[in-house]
Amino acid sequence: RRMQSVAHILEQAAERFGARPILGTRTRNGWQWTTYAELRALTAQVRAALVAHGVGRGDRVGIVAPNGVAWAAGCYAAAGLGAIWVPMYAAQQIEEWAYILRDCEAKLVFAATEPWAEQIEERRAELPALREVIRLDAPPEDPRSWAAFLASAAEPAPIEAVAASDPAGFIYTSGTSGEPKGVVLSHGNLTSNTEAACIAVPLTTEDCSLSFLPWAHAFGQTAELHTLVTQGCRIAINDDISRLMDRLTEVRPTLLIAVPRVLHRVHEGVVKQLQKKPPLFTRLVDRVVTAHRRQRAGGRRSVAERLLHAAVDRVVFRPVRDKLGGRLRLTVSGSAALSPEVADFIYVMGIVLCEGYGLTECSPIVTAN
Repeated sequence: RRMQSVAHILEQAAERFGARPILGTRTRNGWQWTTYAELRALTAQVRAALVAHGVGRGDRVGIVAPNGVAWAAGCYAAAGLGAIWVPMYAAQQIEEWAYILRDCEAKLVFAATEPWAEQIEERRAELPALREVIRLDAPPEDPRSWAAFLASAAEPAPIEAVAASDPAGFIYTSGTSGEPKGVVLSHGNLTSNTEAACIAVPLTTEDCSLSFLPWAHAFGQTAELHTLVTQGCRIAINDDISRLMDRLTEVRPTLLIAVPRVLHRVHEGVVKQLQKKPPLFTRLVDRVVTAHRRQRAGGRRSVAERLLHAAVDRVVFRPVRDKLGGRLRLTVSGSAALSPEVADFIYVMGIVLCEGYGLTECSPIVTAN
């Protein structure tokens, strides 16, 4: 059924997939998974805690943190109150955080680390609307910690009814033409884009993603978080971008939500390996790619070309798929143009490519192949 608000993305998913895992966090002992039902319960607790801290309809709630369980729970909790979620990038500087918090008049902000929280505290004189900075990594005995914040949830807070036109979040652009611009995205913007993505992208409850794009970006938030939650998928949260390849072999994802830069690196790695082999290998791969491209355009491949593809697949493409976990069947690319050469390479490896075009103001997907 149609989703009434961003909060109902999780609510409806939890009704359908309650016991299934949704978010995976890497710990010293391996991967720890949070189920849909557990995320829904945590979201309800966060919603009640926000009310206890004076947050209500129309108030702005900021967050400076990487993707995680707290990020998702905060997003859906704020939506359930009619409050406005304002995510910021961990890679940004304090000057940008301070500008965004001041511009949106944030009432409360979550900070992933104590140093980040202290940087924000040092700018409190510039942020008259800001009442509290909650520290996600502080020890439970700290009254400003995430644990203390959750403990403040005295009474349950029901999900508030909102109109489709009510704002759900502000996504601040990179500010290439001056200061960052806050794009207002409504509940209707985000839920309709999520529903359309579910139609366009073939997903099942068996699909699993390794998340490394920030949900603070409209692409990551809609195409990965909201869409995969809606479809009952799993999302393993990458904890260290420098160890992405290691995490791929651990998680063995079936899909990746990526930007061209990541896919280009994979292609470059294969090219470097081919350069170490006799020139014949490169020529054979080129023949396979050309024949595959012709078939996708409506032509035919000869029996010899099919046999050659099978042979090249064993020697060249299968080892690449193994390094990506061995189960990858779909990749979604967006935020910039993907090289046709890299696109051809992904297709010929037997991985479906869905390349999208969009912009933040469209929440963000406009079209996809």
